[in-house]
Amino acid sequence: EYSGGVSGTSSTQTDALGRYQVNIPFVYGSGEVAIRSFDSWGQEHERRYRVNVPRTLIPPGEFEYSISAGTTRSPQNLFNLTHAMNWGVISRFTLGAKIDYFNLGASQRNLFAALTATTRLTEGLVFAYSISPTAFSEASIHWLFPGNAEMLASGKHFTAGTLFNPTRRLNELRASVMLPITIGQTRWIFDMQSNQVYFSEVRQWQFQTGVSTLFSNFTPRLSTRIFWSDDYNGNRTTQSHISDASVSTFLPSRIGFRIQATYSHLNHRTETIGAYASRRFSNDLSATISYFRVPAAESYVVGLRVEYFLPFSRVQAGASNYGGTEYQYSLSSSGSVSFDPSGQDFVFGNQTSIDGLAGFVVNPFLDANGNGVMDKGEEAIQKGKVFYSNVSRAGAPIALPINRLSINRILGYEEYDVYLDPQSLDNPVWVPLHSSVRVLTEPNSIKSVNIAVVSGGSIRGKIIFVSEVLKPAEGITLNLVRLSDADGTNNKLERTTATFSTGEYEFSGIPPGRYQVALDARQLSNLAVAGVPMSRQATVASLPDGDLVSDLDFELTVK
Repeated sequence: EYSGGVSGTSSTQTDALGRYQVNIPFVYGSGEVAIRSFDSWGQEHERRYRVNVPRTLIPPGEFEYSISAGTTRSPQNLFNLTHAMNWGVISRFTLGAKIDYFNLGASQRNLFAALTATTRLTEGLVFAYSISPTAFSEASIHWLFPGNAEMLASGKHFTAGTLFNPTRRLNELRASVMLPITIGQTRWIFDMQSNQVYFSEVRQWQFQTGVSTLFSNFTPRLSTRIFWSDDYNGNRTTQSHISDASVSTFLPSRIGFRIQATYSHLNHRTETIGAYASRRFSNDLSATISYFRVPAAESYVVGLRVEYFLPFSRVQAGASNYGGTEYQYSLSSSGSVSFDPSGQDFVFGNQTSIDGLAGFVVNPFLDANGNGVMDKGEEAIQKGKVFYSNVSRAGAPIALPINRLSINRILGYEEYDVYLDPQSLDNPVWVPLHSSVRVLTEPNSIKSVNIAVVSGGSIRGKIIFVSEVLKPAEGITLNLVRLSDADGTNNKLERTTATFSTGEYEFSGIPPGRYQVALDARQLSNLAVAGVPMSRQATVASLPDGDLVSDLDFELTVK
């Protein structure tokens, strides 16, 4: 059994030599996969792997280019144009470049260029850097350990006086460690973060550590952070020391509740108190009530936020009261649209777009000339049912009507098998030209999946047992295999059936092509009979009303 990646599971059995093979999706991002095996006594063995594949790493030999532009109104109309390029040198190394343009005026630098790279040193260790002589250079290392521990370290070097360095920083260092520890049946998570910023006269330091765990249905967390600065003469000034405590839980009626507070060790007082309650009334409507108080200032804020999901966008409305007659109201909406530039397929979503997501649209059509391509004037099929499944999800295939089948907001670089159910089509002689279609999704792309439908046919026959008295042969297995066409193409198709009590058999819903119908040699050997002949060939033609090939009969005789 394999599980993990994108919450998928698949299973297989070992062969006679004990070997096995499982198709595992190559997931971008951080995650965990597990391989479980069961021996002949039912003993379970498990091996876990951590996956760390950054989204900036692209497949070898591929080239990626993107361009974006926009204007920021505040504090002034600032136009920005960004070009980014990436090249997958090998499977573990991607080289790239980035160019930013800002209209800052003739007296300032407007163009900033950077060289980027990402490399995966081991399965869990990733190193990335970006070098820009006129902006800032950055290097980072991300390490995932088998025991779910995680470490991240990064450093930046800034060029003074640029758009990216308004506070005149020289260097900045960051490090974080996450360490999970299981004590009995309880799992604790310890984390530490450190941030150091170097200026020309002082160094600023920030350190934070915390611990959280899960008890039944509530999660407590406690953390503390301290912020201080040093000058280069050794003088230290502690600017703040704050501790945070919070508890999250689920109440009856699907209400999520969280309360939190902060305490200042320098002022020896509680700085803030907050409480939040949220409830989802349906899949489309949710509401959140919040309370935030600052005891030292004797002020508080009470807020209400309502969120509603429309088919094409998400609408959010809110109102806040600042402890008196002062109120604040807000209204916002967001959504996304994805499209296929090669066609006219648009998919609207009620969530903002996220880089890396993909999708596909299924378009079944009546293939009049049988070439498998949707030519101009060929009729689109509007009714029916399509199934699709994915190895990483490995659940039951999902069925959707054709007239609204659009799968979007799924991960890129995944393979999906799409199958059109011939029994759901209006015409009983219509059959898909291919039994299934496999599509590979790609990030930020909506693919069109055209499924060709043709007029098929049926193959019928009868098997007679020849002895002193002729009698029908019941339960005899027959195998149908599609043969290669005259041009050498072979759309693989295999089916199996058995004869009825009358000795008759039938293969229905067969696409046009050349086929071989053969008796099962192993079954005949067990029955000690011989087949005459052992196989026969037939051709199914594409006719408007369907084709029927009959009289493919066989005889069985005692050896």
